[in-house]
Amino acid sequence: KSLNSIPDQSFSMGVFCGDNRFVVAEEKRTVAESIQTASNDGRKTPSSLDVRLVVLKDVDTGRRLGVFTNNTTKPAHDIAFYMLQRWGKSENVYKDLMATFNLNYHPGYDIKELEQQPLVDNPEIALIQKAIKVLKKEAQAIQDEILLTEAKLVKRNDKRNVEKVSALQTALADKQNDIVLFQQKLSTIPDKVSIMEILKGRPMTRCDLEKKKLYDLMQFMAYHSRERLIELFQDCYADHRDINKVLQMITRRPGLLKLAGKTLMVMLEWIENRKYRQAAKQLCRKLNQLNITMVGPFNLTLSFHVVRFP
Repeated sequence: KSLNSIPDQSFSMGVFCGDNRFVVAEEKRTVAESIQTASNDGRKTPSSLDVRLVVLKDVDTGRRLGVFTNNTTKPAHDIAFYMLQRWGKSENVYKDLMATFNLNYHPGYDIKELEQQPLVDNPEIALIQKAIKVLKKEAQAIQDEILLTEAKLVKRNDKRNVEKVSALQTALADKQNDIVLFQQKLSTIPDKVSIMEILKGRPMTRCDLEKKKLYDLMQFMAYHSRERLIELFQDCYADHRDINKVLQMITRRPGLLKLAGKTLMVMLEWIENRKYRQAAKQLCRKLNQLNITMVGPFNLTLSFHVVRFP
């Protein structure tokens, strides 16, 4: 209803997406949260945000679609074009990847979930205890050095050793003072704290970001590997309407592995449907023509086959 109230003369720009034509308009809107949401977060006044509403109207059907954005610099037709690229095919690709390969990783902190977690061990305690242990070890080493130097002084009164003992005693006093300060702090901090206190103000760790990069790379490789398989399989299976479904059935088929010299044979189980079986055999022949070899120390050549008998 809100989108339909925008007058037709406001649609002053056009954009294409494939064979579809759209005209674009924009308005400024204020988006506010509900009182209940603000109350749940401990705020009396709901917050609001001024955003742009970019509206796309399909020239052929008249259907209108709205896009909210806080970008104030890009032209409305650019934002419309970018969103049209995201909708439909690309969104389906991500859904398919997540369903097929279960590759969906977004590092971050679920604040609502963390608030319900029980208290955890205070990490400062372990750090302080470790620091005290190191200081005591260093203090003991200094004490041993003092005793050795004093033993030398008993045999021979050397000015350099006298100065060394004095410096060591000063260093020992500093270590002992640090130990006392850490022990005092240890007695004042709580044993348990909320996980929220630990994560407060902490950015995502490098480890989390590296894991995200790894998952992105896995998604990239999985997507392009499958696209390459689809490209090969198009010549093996005539009905393109269910080509993805049939290819997935073949590639997930159980089977056997057989090592023959430097060749690893992948034997897919018998496929009852004759059309699917012939398509699988053609795909195996195409893959074998590529002379695929495994990466790694074994350097084995892969050979794909469908068993001849059920």
